[in-house]
Amino acid sequence: MTKPQLFCKWTILVWLNAAFSFFMALGNSARTESAIAGMICGVFTFVVLYYLLDLRLLQQGKDTLRKWLLIGVIIKALTQFLPAIEIAAGMAAVGLVEIGVEFAQQFGYFLSSTGLDSFIKIYLITVIDGVLLSLAVGIFVLLIKLFCNKVLPLFKKPKEAVTSRLA
Repeated sequence: MTKPQLFCKWTILVWLNAAFSFFMALGNSARTESAIAGMICGVFTFVVLYYLLDLRLLQQGKDTLRKWLLIGVIIKALTQFLPAIEIAAGMAAVGLVEIGVEFAQQFGYFLSSTGLDSFIKIYLITVIDGVLLSLAVGIFVLLIKLFCNKVLPLFKKPKEAVTSRLA
């Protein structure tokens, strides 16, 4: 896979994963140009991060990790059908940024809700939301991997028992 193909792959996958949150934010308060630009830049931050991670894994020949990364992204896409996860991560991200804004105000820095300040707040919310969702998906993938590697083998019949029945 070429670098442009890999970048295109991650652009599509990340934007598909961001669709629900993006349109929810557009429907709520993020309707200014600076807020929309903050969301777009936040999503593209993840496009670049996932592209670089996949590229590194590809260069190192770590195909199994690449497969699990893709499985994680697919699981994340499916979480959009369970909006509670998306909404909880979004609310947590907003809360964390608001705490940060209040902390900054104690030092005399005030963020307005327009222009560059709006861009920064929405960008941070988008990135924190993405990190929280990525962590949740990482936990799901880890649980699935543990289940596949540790639990499922317990239900498999030993080969000797199967071959002795056939004899």
